Amino acid sequence: MLQSLRKDHKAIAGQQGFTVLELLVVLAITALALTLVAPMTKSGRGGAELRHAASSTLSMLRLSRSEAIAQNRERALMFDVARRRIWQPESGRSVTFGSTTSLTLVTLADQVAGSTHGAMKFYPDGSSSGGRVTLSNGSQQIQLDVDWLTSVVRQSAGGGDAW
Repeated sequence: MLQSLRKDHKAIAGQQGFTVLELLVVLAITALALTLVAPMTKSGRGGAELRHAASSTLSMLRLSRSEAIAQNRERALMFDVARRRIWQPESGRSVTFGSTTSLTLVTLADQVAGSTHGAMKFYPDGSSSGGRVTLSNGSQQIQLDVDWLTSVVRQSAGGGDAW
């Protein structure tokens, strides 16, 4: 019995670890996985920034509409497409987007001031000047359409013709 235990002990002691070939295979698989995952992480971050910009814009549009109705006063939401900034002059609230997000505004001609500034107006009766805000980061784009009659804001992904 004592001899059989020693044989088992020698068999276990003979297995010292992994071979160099096994380690190289594991390293190669790990390197391949990292090269595939790294680009996905970068585009995922850009998509998150775009979704955050769309969410912030959507909140500002809805807040301007709600305040116009609740306070029975016209409210304007201003856009500076060159600086990627949206602000509400009456309250001082503003949102500025990062350099990877581009901003495009389609609104009524009388709401445009120069080539980089424009506005959307919201009225106490629930209507608005209407328009479209497009946010993009090069590969993705989100559109926010504001209905002129009801001021309801609809979000859609993808392109499309301006009204």
